[in-house]
Amino acid sequence: MACLAPLDGDGFVKSFPVAEDNAPEVRSFFNEFGFVVISRVLTAEECDATFEEFWDWRERDGLLRSNPATWEPYWKNQRFGRLGIMGNFSDIHSLRQLSNRQNDQVHEAFARVLGTHKLWVDHDRLGVMRPTVDIDLHDGDGPRIMESWRTLSNWLHLDCNPTEGFASIGSFADSGSKIDFGKTLIIQGLLTLTDATVVDGGFHCVPGSHNISTDWAANNQLHGTRNNMQVPQGDRLHEFVQQIPIRKGCLLVWNSLLFHGNHPNSSERFRAVQYIRCMPTQGTPYSPLVSDATMFPEEFKMSERGMKLFGISAWP
Repeated sequence: MACLAPLDGDGFVKSFPVAEDNAPEVRSFFNEFGFVVISRVLTAEECDATFEEFWDWRERDGLLRSNPATWEPYWKNQRFGRLGIMGNFSDIHSLRQLSNRQNDQVHEAFARVLGTHKLWVDHDRLGVMRPTVDIDLHDGDGPRIMESWRTLSNWLHLDCNPTEGFASIGSFADSGSKIDFGKTLIIQGLLTLTDATVVDGGFHCVPGSHNISTDWAANNQLHGTRNNMQVPQGDRLHEFVQQIPIRKGCLLVWNSLLFHGNHPNSSERFRAVQYIRCMPTQGTPYSPLVSDATMFPEEFKMSERGMKLFGISAWP
């Protein structure tokens, strides 16, 4: 496995600006560590608008960003709320998430990692970790620490089972064909809508573990399902976990063979991301989840690039 991934002077993981000609450096970093961060793919305004939409949608259900007393009922009803994942289905009706999926800079960043611009984009959802420090529930007891709101700690897993040849992907249509992970690169990704320092919670991984996970999986099938592997507590892999702080407006891409997870928020700030991934149009079992333009919101303005990324029209 590789050593720890390098950090910059502000304590964030090293990143590569999308506007620079840096494809070889991006691929080299990705190949060594199993992940890479490409910066400045979204503006601060685009990030803020996406996160504000999350609140605007749910205000009618009583969820108010300004009132922490309203948060718990919503989070308890999320299937993966303990992991910081919001919603039970793909957010295809989110105008902001759709705009980010067809964003020129986001597409370019994925192309830099995957080596082709002929890509399809998926339909996924947001991840939101609540603040857990200095929380005032307006019950007369004043601000407090809400440890029960913190997401699962020491979570380390693969969203695939390389021994079986399947991945856990619900954001694309799946033909059901087996994947040879030794020959086919399957990636995952997220857009950071807020800064995520170490204390804010967020992504962690075992850098370089994409090089050994196939062997680990073959010897640990008792800890797996058809399309998922969970690293048990006590496994030495946990000793090599590195928390990966990432700035707002970045795209994080990681190899699905990389052991990863997220760590809890221990700050007074929100940590928010948009899960997103792209696939090459050839060579995988995956195709667009929704390729009928009439299924998209009427008010969504799909670009020519978006038509191709969503699978409505073909790449030349």
